[in-house]
Amino acid sequence: MKKEYQALSIDSFDGKTYWHSKTGTEEEVLKHAKRYCRRSADLIIYDTGKIGSEGKIKFYKSIPSDEWQDKN
Repeated sequence: MKKEYQALSIDSFDGKTYWHSKTGTEEEVLKHAKRYCRRSADLIIYDTGKIGSEGKIKFYKSIPSDEWQDKN
């Protein structure tokens, strides 16, 4: 079974959410989120590889903004 991951970012200021594109690895998820997420946001990563067979996504991990975003 092929693994795929998708991230949901949650803005730390106003709670707005955004679903990021599906990717094949956790590293690709982080790379995509770092490129497109400009505001401070927590990240929740889901395993979406089973959507077709089971119709569900599975929680993979959560990462607070201070652990995955660059500190500039």
